[in-house]
Amino acid sequence: MMYKGNYNEDANWIKDRTDWFVHNSKGAQVIIGLQTYESEYNATRLSSDELTNDANAAIEGGSQGIAFFRYELTNLVDLKNLY
Repeated sequence: MMYKGNYNEDANWIKDRTDWFVHNSKGAQVIIGLQTYESEYNATRLSSDELTNDANAAIEGGSQGIAFFRYELTNLVDLKNLY
């Protein structure tokens, strides 16, 4: 689960953290959960563009899948267009 908003981070952080999990998982399949809202203290939805960028960053980091946390706050993303 990537709480980028809670840590005031960006998509590069998601990519780096994902890469760390992939390389330290001893071969386990890694699926990254993405926060769909600004932060724990601000439940404003992220735009579909930002969510797509975050998802692509996780995939670039080696994630084999994406899950969205707090789906009701998700702006829909066309998952077929991810890398």
